[in-house]
Amino acid sequence: MIRYLLLVGCDINTTFKWLLEAKMIESASLTVTGMKCGGCENNVSAKLMNLGGVKTVSASSKDNSVKIEFDPNKTSLETISETIAEAGYKVVEDI
Repeated sequence: MIRYLLLVGCDINTTFKWLLEAKMIESASLTVTGMKCGGCENNVSAKLMNLGGVKTVSASSKDNSVKIEFDPNKTSLETISETIAEAGYKVVEDI
């Protein structure tokens, strides 16, 4: 893998940085109630993307879900849940 990345123009420092960052990303799928439309989805997505360490967000009012990729060294699921609640929606805790 390293050889391949070096062959496509990455120097060794860039290669190792990319490998380290790839290992630091976690993903989570949360059940979120209260989203009714695309505007709600955009609101949740925008609030979460403003958190440091959030890489991607996909919110669905149809599925009552938020899928998120984030760096756990920069933010936490607790902070993510609090941000969703501050936006006016509820994260459903799995039992």
